[in-house]
Amino acid sequence: MDHDNTNPWPYMEKYFKLSSWKGKNLYFQCQMCLPAKKIISCSEKSRSGLKSHIQHVHTFCYNSFKACLAEGSKSRSKKRCVEELQEPEGAGTSATTSSNKSRRLMQPTVMSSFSSKYSQAFIDEKVCK
Repeated sequence: MDHDNTNPWPYMEKYFKLSSWKGKNLYFQCQMCLPAKKIISCSEKSRSGLKSHIQHVHTFCYNSFKACLAEGSKSRSKKRCVEELQEPEGAGTSATTSSNKSRRLMQPTVMSSFSSKYSQAFIDEKVCK
């Protein structure tokens, strides 16, 4: 994987800043542990070490962190859907099926959008300051 030292999960920067990347291992500095410098490592394909750190050390922010991961995953899925929609016209019949599926995936329901937005704002304001 060509990574050029960019953070593969920028949506987590509230919690973890990329410190270094060596081979397939990433090293993140926990922003919740500041001013202490706590570095957590994980594989480029798994965020489980980061999730485990939040779950065990910063329990009060665990639900907020899980919501952040879910939102980040959704935004990556939406990006893929947009890229699928921009396929060249002669891409075959699968392009039409892909476009219709992408449109369905990109339409959030009103309730989940409302619930996610306002519950996250409440958590950020009241718990994770």
